[in-house]
Amino acid sequence: MVFLLALPPTLFVARGPADVLLVLIGVAFLFESVHKRRWQWLQDPVVVAGLVFWIFLNTVVSPFAEDSDRSFSRSLPWVRFPLFYAAVASWLLTEIHALRLATWCLAGVLGLVVADCLVQAVSGTSIMGDPIHNQRLLTLMGDKTVGSYIAKFGFPLVGMLICLDRFGVPQGPVVATILGPLMLLAVVLTNERTATVLTLFSLLLIGVFVFAAVPSRRALTLLIASALTGLISVIILFVDRVNDRAIRFIELLIQFDQSSYYGIFKMSWHIFLDHPLTGIGLKNYRDVRWEYVDLAQMPVGGMHPHNVWLEVLAETGLFGFAAFVGLVTVLIIVFARRAIDNRINSLGTGFLASSFVITLFPIAATQSFFSNWPAILLWCSFTFAMATVSCRMPTALGTGRCDDS
Repeated sequence: MVFLLALPPTLFVARGPADVLLVLIGVAFLFESVHKRRWQWLQDPVVVAGLVFWIFLNTVVSPFAEDSDRSFSRSLPWVRFPLFYAAVASWLLTEIHALRLATWCLAGVLGLVVADCLVQAVSGTSIMGDPIHNQRLLTLMGDKTVGSYIAKFGFPLVGMLICLDRFGVPQGPVVATILGPLMLLAVVLTNERTATVLTLFSLLLIGVFVFAAVPSRRALTLLIASALTGLISVIILFVDRVNDRAIRFIELLIQFDQSSYYGIFKMSWHIFLDHPLTGIGLKNYRDVRWEYVDLAQMPVGGMHPHNVWLEVLAETGLFGFAAFVGLVTVLIIVFARRAIDNRINSLGTGFLASSFVITLFPIAATQSFFSNWPAILLWCSFTFAMATVSCRMPTALGTGRCDDS
């Protein structure tokens, strides 16, 4: 549990130590499973789908990769992610008090990150003294990914805070009401286009969902939507660096076929066409891309296809892509069933479900699905969401465990 609570802040500071914590959680979980002889988690549909995908990577993709050693170096340790999911969902966050603790700790971390973003936006430098780069705010690592960090942790966090009310913690929704808009403000100020657009799109989906599902909250939903729209409009219009990047984003959309993203996506598609069954192998895109410079008709940039779905398609082929689609489908179905079975309120469900939109939206320029930092962030996001919808109210006969029936 200590490792789990330390993971979000460590992920903001350094990649390597965060990966170590994730691995230690999985190893500890395996020792616990052996010691207690509890292997029921192997029947979890998400775990099964994740292990099937991992098996495909190592028996179908990596052996036939352009560079098998490079591919195996990424495919073999990928098992740590479904194992991490199993550890959190089947062991660490099965007790309601543990979920409360994780929620408050994550809220504290996000609060500090948001404060850092606001200071950067005003001063122009990070707390480490680094000037903001290319009009974008920075993490403590100096990366321009703080917007993704806030968005991918922020949506499950708000959902967790809202759901605390059903576990006897009425302060949760209050904190969500305060911290939520501040996180939205911070994401917009980071100037990360994908994080900002997906955040706004997710909020739109949540608003439509609540408006349709809860008629009694329609007026409140419209009021909140109007207030947030006004806030975002003011920032875009009056903060020069945000305004400038918004204009360039619109220009990019209008002239997308002349952008570097179009070239990268086009290359990724043709790499798949040339290697349709098993792909080029994990971590092989960075080498093979040079063979497609003439096709892209522009400088080749990036170490991965900048789209999760194209990355899986190009690097794992049809077989791996089918296994990946199966994994995503199982995730969504299991999440929906548990949210319905446990009667999670519509607003909380909306924010928790947005974890999948933020991390797996198919039409977006995204980070790598297999690289350690974005992969940890992705798995943390929907693992926290899944653990929350799996929790049940304690009863007179129950133990207050999330898996209590």
